Amino acid sequence: MSGKDWAYDLLQRRNLSLRVPLKTSRGRVMGFNKQQLSIFFDNLSSLMERYKFEPHCIHKMDESGITTVPKKVLKVIATCGKKDIGKIASAVIDQPITVVCCMGAGGSYIHPGIKFSWKRMKESLKNGAPPGSLMMCSDTGYINSDLHLTWSRLSLNAVLYCRDHNIHVLTIPPHHSHKMQALDRYLCKPLKDFHSQESISGSLTTLDM
Repeated sequence: MSGKDWAYDLLQRRNLSLRVPLKTSRGRVMGFNKQQLSIFFDNLSSLMERYKFEPHCIHKMDESGITTVPKKVLKVIATCGKKDIGKIASAVIDQPITVVCCMGAGGSYIHPGIKFSWKRMKESLKNGAPPGSLMMCSDTGYINSDLHLTWSRLSLNAVLYCRDHNIHVLTIPPHHSHKMQALDRYLCKPLKDFHSQESISGSLTTLDM
């Protein structure tokens, strides 16, 4: 029977590689298409031709949820022969935290907004936050209509505010953020990865079971 060496040799000869596929929802598979992309870039070209925006006037905004309880567990060194090795986990229930970031094409950035799932703001929540961060609270930790004008996605009030202040908003088509949202790919994802690593490495207490 053919073994691993034969399989790897075949992949090399055919210029192929063995990769882990990314989980992709059906909505993204069906929604990401040339027609939607053409509409977006046509609207972008129209705005650029009409208003001649300078780089410092163009900003991209994105939001991302960060979990307070890491889902990954690091490997540990244990005594040989032990069947089960347990790790003391945090008893804190996972609470959603939403981070909103915005960066300009000219290199500028707006201080991030951080939303917690608390009814009232606590001073301890500000510990370690980037200077100038806008701290917000909501019952769920996610966006609600009261926070739209403070730092968030669009609502009717936000649309009216932008219209009155000559702010032009261009949204990415649905199910396209995994390809077109640069902040999601190159800022929010690394942020969540580093946060998860720091949370996991913060405690290595293990016990034999």
